[in-house]
Amino acid sequence: MSVFFVTGLPRSRTAWLANLLCVPPASLCVHDIVGGCAGIADLQEQVERLEGGRLEGRLGTEASPYQASPYRKVGVSDPLLALVWEDVVDAWPEAKWVVLRRERRAAERSFGGFLARLGAPPALPMDLEPWELALDALECQAETRALAWEGLDDAEMVAGVCDWLRLPFRRERFEMLRRMNVQTIPERAPFDWRAAPFEHWLNERKEKSWA
Repeated sequence: MSVFFVTGLPRSRTAWLANLLCVPPASLCVHDIVGGCAGIADLQEQVERLEGGRLEGRLGTEASPYQASPYRKVGVSDPLLALVWEDVVDAWPEAKWVVLRRERRAAERSFGGFLARLGAPPALPMDLEPWELALDALECQAETRALAWEGLDDAEMVAGVCDWLRLPFRRERFEMLRRMNVQTIPERAPFDWRAAPFEHWLNERKEKSWA
């Protein structure tokens, strides 16, 4: 089973790309599950469930609508991955990463509006410069493919990412999604953003950095 990850600044269309990279039975790519993980062990548990075609338990009570068996590749797409990338790379050292790049100030404006809808968790920085620095470090330490945010509208560039991940590129699906605004709906998130278990993981990561 091959695992891959997608990350970037918040509001850099990671949800959109996760949808495109769902190509059953070749792959399943889920978005926004990291906020429900209190540590790397939780994420590993969720990936194991995904490998069996199931996403349930801590992050929800219902079975995944994508139940099937088995997927040849499993992907996790989430901006939060950038903040704990060291733990994730240690757990999956051979995994490929797609890094979506968006101009930081534009991402901050969009992210601020998003957080205003749900109440900003105190552990998440409104200033995205540390997030951007984390992405820079990730690109130096892992097998990554960077793609500009604007490049997601370019069929050839997106097809190149799919080819790099060894996934099929479906032009019809790309054209359909290109006309859609795909994003997280806070009210339907499978955990409470204001008391997310991820805050524990983030604090633990900071303690390791200071040690």
